[in-house]
Amino acid sequence: MTDTQLAHRFVPLSAHLDPPADPRPPLREDLRASVVVVGGGWTGLHAANALRLEDADVVPLEQRHCGYGASGRSGGHLVGPGKEFRRMLAEPGSDTARRYGRYITDIVDEAESLLGEYGIDCDYLPSGNLFGATHPSMLAEAQALAGAAGPAGFHAEFRDARQCRARGIPAACIGGAHLPRGGTLDPGKYVLGLRAFALVKGVRLHEDTPVTQI
Repeated sequence: MTDTQLAHRFVPLSAHLDPPADPRPPLREDLRASVVVVGGGWTGLHAANALRLEDADVVPLEQRHCGYGASGRSGGHLVGPGKEFRRMLAEPGSDTARRYGRYITDIVDEAESLLGEYGIDCDYLPSGNLFGATHPSMLAEAQALAGAAGPAGFHAEFRDARQCRARGIPAACIGGAHLPRGGTLDPGKYVLGLRAFALVKGVRLHEDTPVTQI
């Protein structure tokens, strides 16, 4: 495929997402709603869908098209506590750490449940996630994350270079912390799945509608 063909295949800012084939009309008149949601990314659409399932009259307003921003350009990782977890908490075994670990793990469970409930096909692969290290300082951070996991109430395993090679991880990775919960998905398909569910449920979505004043 030539560079020109590639340029025509993808929109400039996301390789995951083209503009939807059924754009929703811009908001051109005054209206009333129970809730107005600013933004049509993952967070906005999740909020709109949850509220709509409680019979709220929800109106999301998106300045371009749903997923145009960060949600359509994500790396597509559904993951629990991140590599910064050890640095965020001075006491990994504290009640705060355990509540945080449980909260993040619950988010993964909820997201996986919603994929089925909303009927979203986004190529989800529940492989877990590896926080890989390419430098000794990063390796120490991965070891710290794995060590903090148990006291904080979630599961993570340290993997050395040999174990990473066995999983097909490139040689630049000298080890890492593997979190078995979560996995990877196609962020474009995910956000469009949330959008499709919202429209089926009667969410009054308006795209090409920037919010300039609240």
